[in-house]
Amino acid sequence: MGAMRSFSIIVSILFVTWRPISVSTRPSASPHSFRVAIANPHSLSTTSETLHPSHPPPPSLIPPRPPSRTAGSLRLRGGDASDESHLYTYRALEVLERAQSKAKVYKNPELTPVHIVVVMLEDKKGIGREILASATNEERKNDVLELVTKSLERWLANHRTDRAAAGEELNISPRLQNLLYKAVNDMKGEKVDVFELFLLSVEMDDVVRSALEEAGVNPNKLSGAARRLKAVKSEQSFTELEKYSKDLIAEARAGKLDPVIGREDEIRRLVQILCRRTKNNPVLVGEPGVGKTAIVEGLAQRILDGDVASTLRECKLFTLDFGSLVANTAFRGNFEQRMRDILEEIEKSEGKVILFIDELHLLIGAGNEKGEMDAANLLKPALARGQIRCIGATTYDEYRKYIESDGALERRFQMIHVGEPSVQDAISILRGVKEKFEAHHGVRISDAALVQACELSSRYITMRFLPDKAIDLVDEACSSIRVQLDSKPEEIDRLERRRLQLDVELRVLRKDLNDPSSALRAAEIQAQVDRINMELGPLQAAYKEERFRRRRLHDLRQQIEQTKLSISELERRYLLDRVAELKYDVLPALQQELQNLTASSAGSLPIFSGEVVGPDEVRSIVSRWTGIPVARLGKTERSRLLELKSEIRKRVVGQEEAVDAVSTAILRSRVGISPVRLPSCSALFLGPTGVGKTELSKALASQLFDDEKQLIRIDMSEYMEQHSVARLIGSPPGYIGHDAGGQLTEAVRKKPYAVVLFDEIEKAHPSVLDVLLQVLDDGRLTDGKGKVVDFANTIIIMTSNIGSQHLAEEGSVDEKCRQLVMRELKSFLRPEFLNRIDDVVIFKRLGISQLREVARKLVREMAEPLKEEHKLELSCSDAALDLIVSQAYDPAYGARPIRRYLYKIVGTQLAYHMVEQKELHGSTVTIDEEGGQLKIHFEKPEDEQMSAADDGGA
Repeated sequence: MGAMRSFSIIVSILFVTWRPISVSTRPSASPHSFRVAIANPHSLSTTSETLHPSHPPPPSLIPPRPPSRTAGSLRLRGGDASDESHLYTYRALEVLERAQSKAKVYKNPELTPVHIVVVMLEDKKGIGREILASATNEERKNDVLELVTKSLERWLANHRTDRAAAGEELNISPRLQNLLYKAVNDMKGEKVDVFELFLLSVEMDDVVRSALEEAGVNPNKLSGAARRLKAVKSEQSFTELEKYSKDLIAEARAGKLDPVIGREDEIRRLVQILCRRTKNNPVLVGEPGVGKTAIVEGLAQRILDGDVASTLRECKLFTLDFGSLVANTAFRGNFEQRMRDILEEIEKSEGKVILFIDELHLLIGAGNEKGEMDAANLLKPALARGQIRCIGATTYDEYRKYIESDGALERRFQMIHVGEPSVQDAISILRGVKEKFEAHHGVRISDAALVQACELSSRYITMRFLPDKAIDLVDEACSSIRVQLDSKPEEIDRLERRRLQLDVELRVLRKDLNDPSSALRAAEIQAQVDRINMELGPLQAAYKEERFRRRRLHDLRQQIEQTKLSISELERRYLLDRVAELKYDVLPALQQELQNLTASSAGSLPIFSGEVVGPDEVRSIVSRWTGIPVARLGKTERSRLLELKSEIRKRVVGQEEAVDAVSTAILRSRVGISPVRLPSCSALFLGPTGVGKTELSKALASQLFDDEKQLIRIDMSEYMEQHSVARLIGSPPGYIGHDAGGQLTEAVRKKPYAVVLFDEIEKAHPSVLDVLLQVLDDGRLTDGKGKVVDFANTIIIMTSNIGSQHLAEEGSVDEKCRQLVMRELKSFLRPEFLNRIDDVVIFKRLGISQLREVARKLVREMAEPLKEEHKLELSCSDAALDLIVSQAYDPAYGARPIRRYLYKIVGTQLAYHMVEQKELHGSTVTIDEEGGQLKIHFEKPEDEQMSAADDGGA
């Protein structure tokens, strides 16, 4: 039956007039345009509108409506973003759809009130039979029903035409137009219901009245009985679902839902559970932003297309709006009554309504503030009996906290896990929604921008999930380009501001032209204004033309999108002639015009902003969100790996062997030679303090992950007790701090692309090191909440001072020394732990020449803020560097004391000089050695010295 299948009708009322509408399909200016002449109800004149390809011929059952709301035409169609189906109740729309199907069955040329009455009388549980029965005797009601129905069907059979049989579109009779016009006016803002359709059909159609009279029913008496029945039995029970929910299939038909790419397995599992006899209630559980709601929208698309099991093809899919459901329920019983009405309406549909509840955990406790039953307890009985089909969606945390704690509710739902899509899957998803964003923003999106959005969001925006975060990146990048396109070009804006400034000055000078200097200056300014006008004129004309071109591009993209929606709707309705017209005539013309306009953008002046969203725009948004410089984001993985060794050597002095070992291990992992699930690299750094172990870890974080903040440092001296292992992975359930999570697991969850540094592992309790076995072996760790944390994209670095006493004072590490260090290491760490580490890297002690390089590097670090903030150039002589190393170096502490000495001695002297001498801006500061002590000399720029000499001579 038409009432049970998905709607192909959306009713749109434009206040039709009481006179028939004259339509002419004679071609006008455009080959795809036509004229519609309509009598305006507000005047006696006749107006006409021309519909261009921006309004492609609609797949309507009657002449197309014009774009004016004051002129009259009624259109029944689907996929129109401007439809006014909100004027009708859900049941009324069902009746109109079934009436359309009935007219097609009988091959009638027009849709009339007779079709409405027939389909309402056919419905055994419908309001039409109940109205007819209320106006007749109990013993005659079946006979009367049969007589009226046969009479009306006989009339329909006698009014079929050969043109209708040939497949021409169905028209709306003027009488039905007038009926619907009156229905909308009579309801005074309320939705037109089935009572009103039936009543007006009886009152306004002579055929219906004649059939009733032949059956012995007084039409006036029937109208009175219907109005009394409406007062007693309002259609309120049929509208609760409409009030507090949204029809996803109607939105899919209107093209308001984005296409769903992938997720076939989840949708298939969803359909399987919905087709069960009992407990047919799936719940989608996943992290925020992974696409749980999109899966339900994908189901709506499939139901609309008929690509589901036969038991679901006639179903409607509503999503419950909890905000409107709970609103204005301050008094006891209000919420409970609303919820019961909704459930009753769903049960009456006999399985034809599927209810989607987003944020399912809101059911728990909803509406029980006044001691009433909450929504979950009201829902449980219907869920258990299988009387309603319900889809839920929530996150893992909320499911664990609210749903699992209520065993009776949990067992009524079947869980479907929705994981985060991979980067490649997310790229496919973005390619699917690309056209939607292009049509909305009026820009073009390059494929490289989509790839960049997924890759950068996966790497740097770690607290959110794909594809949501990548879609947000693309959306904001498009918005940024759109704002630039709508803004005036910088060159034109600069010239206009300069002209305004000169005009103001010119007006002042013209008031005093008697002064020769003023007159001369006025002439100069007028000449400048004339030159600006000559330069500005062509730019403004080009800008005006460019704005028109871009507006047309935006309109064309939206027209193409709307035409594709119309084609999809027509294909569902098997109106293949109209499909062919749109697909092979209208759509190619629009696409050709779009292509021509797009090609013409190549000749635009350089001052105009580009309309293509590329990787640079995406990187700019990521930089704005994260604070990472755009230049770093632009580096490719290949360039990072090629530059890794050289960049690290710039920062880590004297440890070439260690740098080579770590660089080659990372290179093997990144090109796919190492096992996939392991961390990118795991290494144990051995050596005395102050030789560069921590500095190498920071250099890796900066070079591979763009920022030293991507270093997660765990000081193992804080984990000397056995129970401290809970601090790494989180306390077990029931213990204080369980909700806080572990220091290691939470840090890696927030920064999955990072260097994890376990400093001084020899100080940690052995039980703590056992936790790392899972990380080194499988690249994953389960925290106290049961969540699995992925370490596959991390680099694990462990440092230790074990065996450092065996290292020589300086120089390379020989084989004998290495054996001594490894023997002591094996006596401390168990074999299964050592066997899981990629490389054990031994750092040698630094020599004097290497310490001098460390000191030089630290001086450069000190010079950077001085240059930025005070414009001071800082340098250090070789003699001063030798003095710094000799006084600061301590073999027991390595190079660390050099930094402290430099800032304590040099930094203090520099601070005093800067306070005492005010005129130091732009000076050169030199650190030198004099008499075994460090001295600081200031040298002013040459122009200031000459100025000072001139002042002295004066």
